[in-house]
Amino acid sequence: MQRFWETVIEPVFEALQPKSIVEIGSDQGGNTENLLEFCRKTGSTLHVIDPAPGYEVSEWQREHGEHLIFHKDLSLTALPSIEDFDAVLIDGDHNWYTVFNELKTIERLCDERSRQVPLVMLHDIGWPYGRRDLYYDPDTIPEEHRKPHQKKGILPGVSNLLKEDGLNQHLHNAVLENEPQSGVLTAVEDFMEETDHQLELTKLPGIHGLGILIPSQLKESNAKLADFLEQLRFSPFVSRYIEGVERARLDIQIRQQEEQVNHRRRLEEESQKLREARQERKEAHEELKEARQELRETRQELGQQLRREHQRLREANQEVARLARWLGELDEGVSTLLGSRQWKAGHALGELRRRALFKSEEPSAVDHLEAVLERFRSWRDNRSSQASGSEEDPSGPTKS
Repeated sequence: MQRFWETVIEPVFEALQPKSIVEIGSDQGGNTENLLEFCRKTGSTLHVIDPAPGYEVSEWQREHGEHLIFHKDLSLTALPSIEDFDAVLIDGDHNWYTVFNELKTIERLCDERSRQVPLVMLHDIGWPYGRRDLYYDPDTIPEEHRKPHQKKGILPGVSNLLKEDGLNQHLHNAVLENEPQSGVLTAVEDFMEETDHQLELTKLPGIHGLGILIPSQLKESNAKLADFLEQLRFSPFVSRYIEGVERARLDIQIRQQEEQVNHRRRLEEESQKLREARQERKEAHEELKEARQELRETRQELGQQLRREHQRLREANQEVARLARWLGELDEGVSTLLGSRQWKAGHALGELRRRALFKSEEPSAVDHLEAVLERFRSWRDNRSSQASGSEEDPSGPTKS
């Protein structure tokens, strides 16, 4: 509705001089800023109704003070709380149920307060939602008034929704166009058939269409307003020309939106691939961490095994050293024994006895003992020479 400000809305308000204005549907606040500037100049008050505005309301209220009263609610709930309204701009939920009941609520409140029905401006009386319902939040519409709908695109001249592409693919669009009780313009026409008030509807083509609903009495009493509205009655040729321009504009808008959707889809696909690649990298990193942990545990286990083997080797070396000392002591004892007079005397007697009995000359136990001792001495000498380059004591643990 912002695009109609300079050419239509502002001139109408200059002629009407409303003191209390209601805006249903503020979105990002583009037209709201125009309305607030008008209120600042004329001392008027603007009531904004929007359950989900696209700006920080508290900041706007601090800036505009008493000129702005905000109702963060649905229109059918908020309207009864507004005491008076001279003009209402409707650009909220574009479906028959909401618009029809907004008009009926305005009419009922005016009748109850003995007030004249205000001038009402309605956006989107043209394509795409003049004859098709749109639901921003389907749950807010009673089930019996909710048309079958899907998030699919639409095209001018095509009643059904498209399988892909088209305008407003992201919104809940009614499956069929031109159904009874469907669309903004249908809601206005159905309301005019039911009301007892004398109302006139001026329809402006282009930019999705703008409807101006005005009481005949107000038009008769305000010549300046009546003159301006008369200027908005275009000839059939001008109307067809504007409709052609609008169709060209819609074609461009649809192509742009399709390109945006396709671009967003490609971005989502690339983002999904990137997320998958990051997940794979994360999993590979986790696997690498696990492999490193297993390697550390294996190294620790091998280190512990190696330390145990070193300990067993040290203990074995200590046992060998003790055995070597014991055999050395045995060697010294045997050598002392063999060198003693008693042994020599006994050995001589034994030799005489063997000869006297004519026994064969076989190796004696002494010979065996000496052979064992000789092998021990040879082993000890070799072991001593091998350990000469080591820092360890031959009797203590060896280094590995």
